[in-house]
Amino acid sequence: MNGNLAIRPIYALIIVTLLLLALAGAVGILLPRNLAFAASDWHSVGPTVDVSALTVSPAFATDNTVYAGTESNGVYRSTDNGNTTWTQVNTGLTNTSIDALAISPNFASDNTVYAGTSSGVFKSTDGGDNWSLLAGSPTNVNAVVVSPNYASDNTMLVGNSVAVFKSTDGGANWPQLMNSPANVNALAVSPNYANDNTLFAGAFTIADGDEGIYRSTDGGTNWMQVDSTGSGAVVLAVSPNYASDGTAFAGVELLQGVYRSTDSGSNWSLGGLSASDVNALAVSAVYASDSTVFVGTGDGGVYRSTDGGTNWATINVGLSNTNVGALVTSSNGILFAGTTIGVFLRSDLAPVPTPTPTPVPSMNQWGLIGMAALMVVDFQWRMARAGESSPKRD
Repeated sequence: MNGNLAIRPIYALIIVTLLLLALAGAVGILLPRNLAFAASDWHSVGPTVDVSALTVSPAFATDNTVYAGTESNGVYRSTDNGNTTWTQVNTGLTNTSIDALAISPNFASDNTVYAGTSSGVFKSTDGGDNWSLLAGSPTNVNAVVVSPNYASDNTMLVGNSVAVFKSTDGGANWPQLMNSPANVNALAVSPNYANDNTLFAGAFTIADGDEGIYRSTDGGTNWMQVDSTGSGAVVLAVSPNYASDGTAFAGVELLQGVYRSTDSGSNWSLGGLSASDVNALAVSAVYASDSTVFVGTGDGGVYRSTDGGTNWATINVGLSNTNVGALVTSSNGILFAGTTIGVFLRSDLAPVPTPTPTPVPSMNQWGLIGMAALMVVDFQWRMARAGESSPKRD
C-alpha cells in the first residue's frame, strides 16, 4: 500500500469531526448553558438567608438576572440564572431590611431597580451596584409596583399603612392618592395599564368591613372595594393576558386561601387552599396556554394549579424549607421561591415562545469551516498523487 494512502482513515476522521463541529455551530445546535440539575425538583441555590422578596429581569432569558431582598442582609443579585453565584449589592442601601422589590420593564436599557424598606424607597439605576434613598418617598413600605409602560410614563406606586402613593416621575415626587385604602399590604397593576388604568390594592384589617380587595380604573384617583376577604388580601397577582381574560388572584392571610376573579375584579370567589396561610403568588408567563398559578404558603410549601386556580397540588420535592415568603417566574420557565433559609429554584415551566433568530456562524466557526475545507482539498490532492504513483494493473 502506498504511504500516502495509509493516512486516509485519520484524515477522514479529522475532516468529518471538524465539519460536524463547524456545522453544529453554524446552525445553532450546540446546547446552551443549562442548569446543572433535574428540572422537576427544587434545588437550593442561595443566598442562605431569610428571603422576603424576589424579582427577575424582564430580559431574564438573555441577561439571566434575578434579585433577592432579605429580612436583614439587604439585596443579593445573581446573573447566572440564580444557579450558583449570588452577590450582595448594598452600596448606598442604608436600610438592609427589604420589604419589597420592583424592577423596570425596560431594565435591559435603564437598569432600574427599586427596594422598599421602612426608611422609604431606594432606587438603583445601575442594576443594583449603587442605591440612593428617594427623598420624600413613603416610609414603612409594604408593596412597590412599576407601570408596564414605565419607559414612557415613569409611573410607580407604593402601598403602606397610610395609603397608596403614586409617582409619575420615576420617584422624584410622591403624592398620596387621597381616596385609596389604608393599611395596604399588596399592589398589582394591569399589564394593559396604558389603556385600562387599572390598579388593585389589598388592604388588611382596619375596621369591620374595610379590609379586602380594592380596584381603581382611573390610575388611582378613585378606588372601590370589590371584595371583603376576611382579614384582607396580603398578595395580589394579575394574569399577563388580563386584557382578554380579566383574571386576577388574591392571597388572604389567616388560613383563608386564594381568591380569584375572571371579570376584571368585579367579582371574587374562593379558588381553593382555604386552610392555607398564603404568603406569595405567581402566575405563569404563558398563562393563556397553561392556566398555571403558583402559591407560596407559610407552612405547606408551594402549591401549583394548572386549571386557573380550581385544583391545587403541592410541588415540594427538594424544597427543604416550606415557609415560602416570595415567588417569581421568569420568561424562560424558571420558578424561584424565597424561604427563611434562602432561594430555591425549579425549571420545568413552559418558557415564553420567542422567535428563533437566523443563525450566523461566528469567526471561530467560519475558521473551522475553512480549515475543514482546506483539509478536504489536501486530502483530494494526496489521493490524486497516490493514484498517479501507483503501478497500473494489467
